Amino acid sequence: MKITAGDPAPVELNKLYTKERLSAMKIAPILECTVAHVYYLLIKYGIPRRKHSDPELISVAKSNLKRNYGKNNGRWKGPKTHICHMCRKDFQRSRSGNPTYKFCSKECYRQFSSLRLQGANNPRWKENSHETKGCKNCGKAFTIPRRFRQHFCSRDCWIAWLRADSTHVPNWKGGISKLPYPYEFDEILKEQIRERDSRTCQRCGLIETESLEIANRRLSVHHINYIKDDLSRTNLITLCHLCNLKVNANREHWQRFFEVKIKQIYSP
Repeated sequence: MKITAGDPAPVELNKLYTKERLSAMKIAPILECTVAHVYYLLIKYGIPRRKHSDPELISVAKSNLKRNYGKNNGRWKGPKTHICHMCRKDFQRSRSGNPTYKFCSKECYRQFSSLRLQGANNPRWKENSHETKGCKNCGKAFTIPRRFRQHFCSRDCWIAWLRADSTHVPNWKGGISKLPYPYEFDEILKEQIRERDSRTCQRCGLIETESLEIANRRLSVHHINYIKDDLSRTNLITLCHLCNLKVNANREHWQRFFEVKIKQIYSP
């Protein structure tokens, strides 16, 4: 049955495409027209076309693929047999695969790389490209490429060498990191002064927990006579950060004020 452009909406086309779920390629010889004309009629007569995501279309495409795949293909010659370069076992691989594929598995390839491609067995090996050095910390001999500027056999030896002498640290400047304060003015001494003063600012009464909540700062330890080398306990007093900044002005007044305060602390 041949359909022309002047025909009404044909029942036969709707039956073949919608009910029997035939494709346009199969409908074309039945209607004695081209595939393009079948699509033209579907649009003209308002018959909705199926989407490519239709499960039936996908199953048809897969079945067509299976018919031409592997042994179903007229050009099928069977897999080609190779010999693994590592375990020397025969393995099969498709003829369309990479002809340089020489290993039956990734594990065989890793073993081959580790055993056959290291040192002088590596095709990129260059004679005298490595040198043997002695570790600067433990004296143990180790071999490294010449392009590496390494003087230690391990990271642990490098850290131990740095800790053995402060002058080994590149940023060492002769112990001036704490200046102008002496090294004895450490956290242990500051904690003792804070505990003596009940962790409270001796000027405004702010306690340390409040200072941490407000400014995220611990209480400071102030030198009463402003001499940083004087670390006697009667010369140290606890202040909050803001009070420690304020007492840097009008020093004579604040020195007399805190001298009275420290006498009250040590008085019986």
